[in-house]
Amino acid sequence: MSVGVLLAALTTWVLVVLRKRRWGLAEALRRSVLDALLVCAALPVLYLVLVPIVGMDGTPVSLVPGADLLHVIDEARLWQLLGNLLLLAPLGALAPLRWSHLRSMARVAITAAGVAVSIEAAQWLLDVGRVVSTDDALVNTAGAILGATMTRLWWVRARDRQNSSIAEHAEAGRD
Repeated sequence: MSVGVLLAALTTWVLVVLRKRRWGLAEALRRSVLDALLVCAALPVLYLVLVPIVGMDGTPVSLVPGADLLHVIDEARLWQLLGNLLLLAPLGALAPLRWSHLRSMARVAITAAGVAVSIEAAQWLLDVGRVVSTDDALVNTAGAILGATMTRLWWVRARDRQNSSIAEHAEAGRD
């Protein structure tokens, strides 16, 4: 764990050094920290997609929306539901802060749905023994939207600053 944190900090520092001439120190630091956090958030996703479950024979598939959610009665399935909800929450929270073209809830939802469906497809194609479920994709997407909601105020302010800056430049060009 500490080696991972040290590696992420070192990578962030290298990115800042490489980027500060182009964007300035503050923007280089912001982008580099967000990039490192997004990579760290992707690691659990990669683990779930690539690491097979020992003892599972084949990959169960559940394509009926809501079928798995109806059976969330016992504690183990409740933890699984919570895990699926949190899996893409960092993507929803961080992506609009990093990429300005994702600064709308609809775009976050579409991006998250694409990532969630890709996760389920990869689990099925790689036959890692994990359940492929439409409910997982739906809950993953909802988690990303929840994450975006948590940081929405920040990226809406950034979008408004960017739009006012563009308007100021356009106005200055007309003078």
